[in-house]
Amino acid sequence: MGEKNKKYNVFIVGAAVILPESVCAMDIEGGVALSAVTEAVSKGENIVVISQSNLSVAMEKAQFSDLHKVGTLCSVKNFIQDGKFRAKLTLSAICRVAVSKFEMSSEGILRASVTEHGIGAEVSEESRSLINQAKRIFREITKVEGRFQPSAVTQAGLSTHPAITCDLIANIVLNKMEDRLQVLSCLVLEKRIEILNSLLNRELEIIGIQKTISGKVKQGFDKHQRDFFLREQMRVIGEELGEDASEAAELLKKIDNSGMPQEVAEKARKEAKRLERLNPMSPELSITRNYLENLVELPWTAETCDEVDLKKAREVLDADHYGMKDVKDRIIEHIAVMQLNKKLSGQILCFVGPPGVGKTSIAESIARSLGRKFVRVSLGGVKDESEIRGHRKTYIGAMPGKVIAGMKKAGSVNPVFLFDEIDKMSNDHKGDPASAMLEVLDPVQNKCFVDHYMEVPYDLSRVLFICTANDESGIPWALADRLEVINLSSYMLVEKIRIAKEFLLPKAEKEHGLLKGQIVFMNDALTFLIENYTREAGVRELSRVISGLCRKIALGVVSGEIKAGEKAEITSSEILNLLGKEKYSKDDLDKKSAVGIVNGLSYTSVGGDVLKLEVVLTPGGKGELKLTGNLGNVMKESAQLALSITKSLAADYGIDVSAFRKNDIHIHVPGGAVPKDGPSAGVALTVALVSAFSGRSVRGDYALTGEITLSGKVLEIGGVREKVLSAYRYGIANVIMPVQNEKSLEKVPVEVKDKLNFVFANNIRDVLGSMLIR
Repeated sequence: MGEKNKKYNVFIVGAAVILPESVCAMDIEGGVALSAVTEAVSKGENIVVISQSNLSVAMEKAQFSDLHKVGTLCSVKNFIQDGKFRAKLTLSAICRVAVSKFEMSSEGILRASVTEHGIGAEVSEESRSLINQAKRIFREITKVEGRFQPSAVTQAGLSTHPAITCDLIANIVLNKMEDRLQVLSCLVLEKRIEILNSLLNRELEIIGIQKTISGKVKQGFDKHQRDFFLREQMRVIGEELGEDASEAAELLKKIDNSGMPQEVAEKARKEAKRLERLNPMSPELSITRNYLENLVELPWTAETCDEVDLKKAREVLDADHYGMKDVKDRIIEHIAVMQLNKKLSGQILCFVGPPGVGKTSIAESIARSLGRKFVRVSLGGVKDESEIRGHRKTYIGAMPGKVIAGMKKAGSVNPVFLFDEIDKMSNDHKGDPASAMLEVLDPVQNKCFVDHYMEVPYDLSRVLFICTANDESGIPWALADRLEVINLSSYMLVEKIRIAKEFLLPKAEKEHGLLKGQIVFMNDALTFLIENYTREAGVRELSRVISGLCRKIALGVVSGEIKAGEKAEITSSEILNLLGKEKYSKDDLDKKSAVGIVNGLSYTSVGGDVLKLEVVLTPGGKGELKLTGNLGNVMKESAQLALSITKSLAADYGIDVSAFRKNDIHIHVPGGAVPKDGPSAGVALTVALVSAFSGRSVRGDYALTGEITLSGKVLEIGGVREKVLSAYRYGIANVIMPVQNEKSLEKVPVEVKDKLNFVFANNIRDVLGSMLIR
């Protein structure tokens, strides 16, 4: 042991660890470190090199607590200053030092009081035995690892003192900072050599693992070559013996058992033979294998047996859906024809109606009633033809289209296949998916549908295709020609109440962990809920509101406010308490009579609605017509037509002709975020314009619809049921419509018709006579 409490300048080296018996060359940058070394060199003193324990702190800002308490005493062998703040330094490590105290000199240089720990004169037998073990492990490492310098290895082998040998071997083998610190920090020689032996054993094991992995990688490459030659030999032997022992044998067997048509089987066999000849390293191997697997997994002959039972079908439809008499009757007719004609084809049903009326679920019910598999494919947002027809298999990541993928999923040749939201398709530079759908839905063409990936004809004629759409006008005309459209109308209040009680509430109670019948709606509470918290054609929003009530009741049960199993009686006031202020009110629609404001009836993809049509005249204008409210081209043309008719009626309604030249006309339809189009606003726009120019008020308790001609004749329109129901829903008592639509009222429920007053108009004068207040 050397002198105690001797003071030296400190040189901080960050993450480096310098062990005794080593020589290190390094560059110095920074004023404090350079000053410490410069002063030591000028005085002819050694320096203490110390590593940081906290590496997150910069060396220039390191505190005493950020430094290790064991370092290395070094002599400066070479010092060349290269600029004001740079120098090149060569250090020779002498021995370990234990720091007892750090202090800062007046010049800002860090100094340390240390105790030197040299190699020592006496060596124990234990130390000699341990260092011999270290030498043996070191020799084994140098045999398998060739990265060590021969001179360093020789020097370590010739050393006779255990302490020197330990440090020499550690300097050669150990690279990690934490490993070198373990060896440097141990001041007891026997323990230090034990630590070294443990680290050497670990290094030897790591080197062995790396060598094993390298050998396996090389062996893997050799095995691929060996397998290729063996496969070729097996192929030749198989040909000579008339047998096939290759990878393709299993695929060929699946091809034979798949039941695919002869021409498809021939192509599949050809691909299987080609697969056998491919090099295992070829990228085409996986492409061909995936193609063949897709081909044999397709259902070619497997089909489910139809359960054509009209009574069961009716029971299933009634159990799953309330009302929809016309729709259910049409489905039952379809099933009846299937019972007589097993090979029925050519009839593709398309359910059109607002969201939430049960289009998708009724398709599932059809599949269940027939005992067929059900596949649903959403076409909303599809704009690439390849999503329908698939991608060419030459592309990376190619796969079959939605149709073939759906057939694979179904596992039978006769599933019920639903194309959901067929009106939401679009197209871009990648192709028109609607054109691809023509082949799928055309009964003449779909017997030999060809997917781009499969490249073979596939028979879709036994599939029962069903489509759904919100807006019939959004279906491409070529597709619409192939579909039999069945309209699903909006639900009335009475129907919504029955659906809520019999379907939605029991389902919500089960989903939220409540007992069946635990929630009881008192008196008109359910009516209050529907009228004040929902405004929709279907029942989707109603389902969400009921789920919200169930969550509130479930919270009450868990918190102890409601006893488990106790019935929760829901009143109108309780609904207000649980769900907050009502979202809608019948008073939302102003029914006061006003000039230039008309209640128009519209039919949109989400059901019927009442639109306020507003006309304002701006004096000092030039007769310009301005249209706002996100109107489509057809509705804009209707506005221009209405203005021309208004001018022709000026004399009959006391309108000054000069007003058309002196005023700008602004027509606005509120709800600018919602697109509006169609010709059925023509009559309402004409009434609003005549009212604005004549100054006569329009009855606010009337709503009207109808297309108009230039001569003033009122023409038939569509969507009568939804329009009438929307008027009823908003509390409007009088409805004006074309006389030709009187027959359309047959589809309007009797309880609604009895509460409304209908006025049937043949021309615009009939309408104006009923609407304008004198």
